[in-house]
Amino acid sequence: NYSSTTKSIMTVTLGKTADTLSLKSSVDIDGFTVQVSDVTSLALGSWPKTVLQHPALFSPSPQTLTEPSSNFTYSVFGETTELGVSGTASDSDPAE
Repeated sequence: NYSSTTKSIMTVTLGKTADTLSLKSSVDIDGFTVQVSDVTSLALGSWPKTVLQHPALFSPSPQTLTEPSSNFTYSVFGETTELGVSGTASDSDPAE
């Protein structure tokens, strides 16, 4: 279990070669503060420009993620680890 210790920041960037979803947060896990960030690189044009004003689902869904353009980073005890992310991103929860 963990709890967020600060405001989390989620940013959508409409790029020239890809669209990205970035998340930055600080969480408390068993009394230790861990900084986490995630960059998910999606296909160019995955969101309409209006997503910058109103939340929207990305399309197509699902999309394949590849490293190094998609990554997860965490920092704790003064050390930082970055992991490449491969897999699939979907705009829905498969449990629903």
